[in-house]
Amino acid sequence: MCYGVPVIAALILNGRNKLKKISSARLDKLNLLLLGGSIMLIVDHLWNGELFLIGKNLAKDLFLGVAMTGAVFGVWLVMNFLEKQKNKKMI
Repeated sequence: MCYGVPVIAALILNGRNKLKKISSARLDKLNLLLLGGSIMLIVDHLWNGELFLIGKNLAKDLFLGVAMTGAVFGVWLVMNFLEKQKNKKMI
């Protein structure tokens, strides 16, 4: 179930953007990163033989999902920072 946390975050982000009619390449990148993170967590479940994608310890799974979502947000923030720095140097 750890993959559910980044999927839910991606769905909330996507729904918020649609409701507020926000179109942003940066938010689209975040959405793709969240979906990629959830795919990797699904692969992890399949790799470990959890065919129904539910681990033995639900609390540990949810914590892993929160950790993956946090890591994705962190990577996204670093990407945005580096992009801003690159744009400052070009000006």
